[in-house]
Amino acid sequence: MERRTNALVTFLTRTPFPSVSTYIALSAFLSSVATAALLHTFRNQPGLDDLIKDELLNNTSLAPELIQTLSEYSLFRVIYYVLSNQPLTWVLVNTYFAFLALGAKLLIRWAFRDLSRQEENSLRQSFLNFVLFHIVFLSFVMTSSYSQRLLPWLFWLGGMAFLSVLHDVVHQRFKFVSPSAGRFGGRLSWACFILFVFSSTIFVAILRCKSMFDPIIWYFLLTDALHTFVRAAHALARCVIASGVVGSNPDKIRHLTYNLDLIGGITADGILLLNYARLIVYQHLSLNLTTMYFFYNLRQAYLSITDALGRHKKHKLIFTHIQSSYPLLEEPSNELCIVCWEQLSRARRLPCEHPFHDWCLMWWLEQDPSCPTCRRPVSTPQPVHAPPAPRAAQMNAQLRFGGHGVGNIRIPAFSIEFSHNFPVLFARQPDESQLNNLAQQVRDMFPQIGLDQIMADLRMTGNAQATIENILEGRLAMVQMEVEEEEDEEEIDDTPRVDDIVTAQVENISHRVHTTSVSSAKDFDPGTTFFQRRRAEMIAQQRGLYIRSARGSDLLARGITD
Repeated sequence: MERRTNALVTFLTRTPFPSVSTYIALSAFLSSVATAALLHTFRNQPGLDDLIKDELLNNTSLAPELIQTLSEYSLFRVIYYVLSNQPLTWVLVNTYFAFLALGAKLLIRWAFRDLSRQEENSLRQSFLNFVLFHIVFLSFVMTSSYSQRLLPWLFWLGGMAFLSVLHDVVHQRFKFVSPSAGRFGGRLSWACFILFVFSSTIFVAILRCKSMFDPIIWYFLLTDALHTFVRAAHALARCVIASGVVGSNPDKIRHLTYNLDLIGGITADGILLLNYARLIVYQHLSLNLTTMYFFYNLRQAYLSITDALGRHKKHKLIFTHIQSSYPLLEEPSNELCIVCWEQLSRARRLPCEHPFHDWCLMWWLEQDPSCPTCRRPVSTPQPVHAPPAPRAAQMNAQLRFGGHGVGNIRIPAFSIEFSHNFPVLFARQPDESQLNNLAQQVRDMFPQIGLDQIMADLRMTGNAQATIENILEGRLAMVQMEVEEEEDEEEIDDTPRVDDIVTAQVENISHRVHTTSVSSAKDFDPGTTFFQRRRAEMIAQQRGLYIRSARGSDLLARGITD
């Protein structure tokens, strides 16, 4: 019995979440069963068709002439019967959703081939956000004073979800395609054109059918249609710019693409911001979870706009600095830019003599103020790269369980490590003896750091691990070791710079480029913590660097290599 239970748990754990293909297959099976049941009902009840026709003729919701015309078609009578039967109605809605999912899957496969893992995760997250918001929105609509039927909203939101998914895939693909790489693929351009036609048709239809809806409902529909239209126009404009219609100059294409993305993103987020604000202000919502969720989405849209404007200001500052600090190449170069792997027709040269495009430098320096080729530090605008503040003290506590059983239950061995960042005022201040011990531990791993600096940082953090992280991340300045007085100046000149050794050490640690001296520190006990392993590895690396330097020549002479 225990073996069967474990097998069931393992099966449920390893069973993946149903995919889109599984949902489409299950929906097709359910629709087939419902269709067979519907045909069986009409065959066994010959008078049902006449009853439905009489009921349609007595219906007063539509014009008599229209009812008379529609009642003559057997397909319309079947649809009327399905809509009057609640189980069949839900099967119809599910079939509609499955049909849209199949269409989106086929269109994505046709236009984009296989999606990357990042595109799939982003698409899944945006789709779930869309579904969650509109579930809350439907709960608000159905409980409001102007209660509406749920079925029309489901059909409308299904179409909006279909267009939203395709727009998300298009914009994700634009992030990884260079705007100056020439004309986009014909399938991608056709997909953008199809989305633009659908979105334009829906937007124009909503504008022309204003009198058929309540004003409040019409504003909801107009917001969705306008948002889809703006995103479709943005995607189509990207394809037009990349096709070379507006020019073939790569710099001009990059400028147009950047401004188009900025304006299109802010416009789409602004439409959502106004929609959320109107939901909160004009609908007189009471303070409940629905209102709080609308406030959350309002804040997200506002932050998206402010972040876009902040990035634009930062990009403009960096671009101005690049144009004023780094000269243009006098002659066009046939080399390739190492950032975008395109030809350097018009580029700027860094002080290290490496050329790059203006826009490539702007995007690179936003992330890292160094040369993309040799990693030499370069100047950047001061407000863009402000020095990070030191981390607060991080306290760690570890709970270990040795793997003992409780009754008939056997629990494996495990350990849990808790960390918190309470201010130092709330924690007991370490005394001088404890600080000296901690400073000595840090000094053993980083002999290039002055003891006074280590003590000063320990008084601020109160924790050796936080001080080590500050050293590794460059928050604590490196200083040269004090030279002993008995060494003469010639030995000092022949000694390699400790700053270079420290720089090489930090790069080796950050990139995990372990030397042969680290191999002896890899055999640890099972109970060794991550901090202890890192400490042993760094001590071994420091020892290897010291032995290979001029100061360790006496150790090498005695045959000590690690």
